[in-house]
Amino acid sequence: MYKKIIFLFIIILLNGLTNTTKLNLLVSLPQFAMILYFIVFNKIDKAIFWHFLFFITSFTYYGDASTAEAGVTLTSYNYAKLKLIGPVGFSHIIATLLFVRVLRRPLIKKNDVFYQFYKFLIYLMITGFGLGFIGFTFSDYYNEGLVQYGSYVIVIFIHTTILYRMNNTVLRERFYEIIVPLLVLFPISTFILSIINPEIIGEPAASFYSMLLLPALLNKKKIAFILIGLIFLIHNSIVLGSSGKSLVMLLFFALITLVLSFNKNVKLRLPIRSRIIRVISISFIFSIPTIILILNQKYGGSSSIVSKMYQVRTLGEFILYGGNLQNISSSPYIRVTSLLNILYEGLENPIILLFGRGYGGYFNDHFNYFSGLDLYRGAFSDRAILSGNYYTGHDTMVTIPMFNGLIGFYLLIKIIIKYFKLSRINFIALSVIPFLLLAFYFDTLIGVTGVLLLFVSTHNTLDLKRM
Repeated sequence: MYKKIIFLFIIILLNGLTNTTKLNLLVSLPQFAMILYFIVFNKIDKAIFWHFLFFITSFTYYGDASTAEAGVTLTSYNYAKLKLIGPVGFSHIIATLLFVRVLRRPLIKKNDVFYQFYKFLIYLMITGFGLGFIGFTFSDYYNEGLVQYGSYVIVIFIHTTILYRMNNTVLRERFYEIIVPLLVLFPISTFILSIINPEIIGEPAASFYSMLLLPALLNKKKIAFILIGLIFLIHNSIVLGSSGKSLVMLLFFALITLVLSFNKNVKLRLPIRSRIIRVISISFIFSIPTIILILNQKYGGSSSIVSKMYQVRTLGEFILYGGNLQNISSSPYIRVTSLLNILYEGLENPIILLFGRGYGGYFNDHFNYFSGLDLYRGAFSDRAILSGNYYTGHDTMVTIPMFNGLIGFYLLIKIIIKYFKLSRINFIALSVIPFLLLAFYFDTLIGVTGVLLLFVSTHNTLDLKRM
């Protein structure tokens, strides 16, 4: 196991150092060769294991306003992102080969939560593609939306099917054993790369889930390595900056860990550790305003965490106390008003309200919520802004109602609740919150990592049972 961890750590660092450059091919091409070797010689378990690990340790890059304004287009050459033609990548070909191989295995319909997630994806594809094709035939739907969201759900479905069809408890246990070390390596590698070269672009999308290290403190026997990862995670969030979603999840998981530390079983098994965690969690939560105040005095609005926390605060105040929409910061404001427009259109057409518009569909700004906003800085594409037909969303709360309707949203909430209940047995099930509640339909690297974590969540053996 230690050899695998060191090997993956080296891969993460090499991916970071060479990301968006052709030098990254020196990493990705041997990875493709390795997986193809396993497939050709019928070592499917190994092919699946390493395909997922190579995929989730690849770096992502979303672009930014400065490169967009300069007309610069950066290309990724890593395992997950290397393109063959159009949106189709070499890793998609590998996944398809594995998909075809596992289809030969009998489908065992186990009534577990991962199977419920599998069926949920089938519903998304039926409504997304079905209504999308109807929209293309009889309306003016956008092929960009079909390609973007259709290709995403296909990639997620293929990887879900691979894991579900394998029905292999040994494979699940191997993933379970390596997931937490990987979650520790991500913030450490981000810190190291920032020291080597502050201009490093992107990060492993799987690092989005590193906040799972917080509840891991109450579920893993040895926590020294986890504590190291948490120190780097908190440092990176404050000093290097973090997305609004990641900050919200970090605070949420701190609260979850605090609540879990009061659990009777946890207090009986880990009396000293649970007390320490309560003190640290409470101290961390109450120190956040002080940290933000210090950063605000030193950097002003130029501090990333200050800017993101301001966005979170304004959205939280609106949700809790109501008031004027205009008081919400621009980023969450766009999300809230997008959802209001989508629901308004649904009220005019019950079919759209229940089943969504399908991929390629769009909404309009009926109440001029977007008037006066600078939408060209990453909010929507130029084509959408000029036409007034907004065919993209920014998170799950917008995209699921838009493409799959309230029925899709209801099924999503059911899956989230079931996994949340499962977290009493396996803390990794908490990954359902950042994956399905915030980031579904957003990025395939985050998505495939989320699929793997949901699969691992059904592994029912806790380290604490062996203590």
